[in-house]
Amino acid sequence: MQTSLQSLLDVARRFGRTYHKDALVLTGVLVLIVLYGAPLLKPGMVVFSDMSFGLSSNRYLEEIFGAWNNRWSTTTLLNVARLIYIFPFYLLSLLFGASGPILIKSFIF
Repeated sequence: MQTSLQSLLDVARRFGRTYHKDALVLTGVLVLIVLYGAPLLKPGMVVFSDMSFGLSSNRYLEEIFGAWNNRWSTTTLLNVARLIYIFPFYLLSLLFGASGPILIKSFIF
């Protein structure tokens, strides 16, 4: 029993000596992610660039589907590639009642 505990401690020490710098960097990255993401957890809407579409995530998809986008005066075929990136976040927003703030905040985060 004592030898197995001792060997486990030896393995933990070797692991710590090998990966202590990695753990330090990963901790720093995690802290930066939390600091960056903290404002996104507050209530309200984040609006920027061409992603300002209102309080419903369905409104954003209305701009992608169809033959012509009246807002941008372009064909919507140019915007179809966005679906690849936005679709998982759109599904998440549907879980919250097609919430626009959830869509945009999850996409940013």
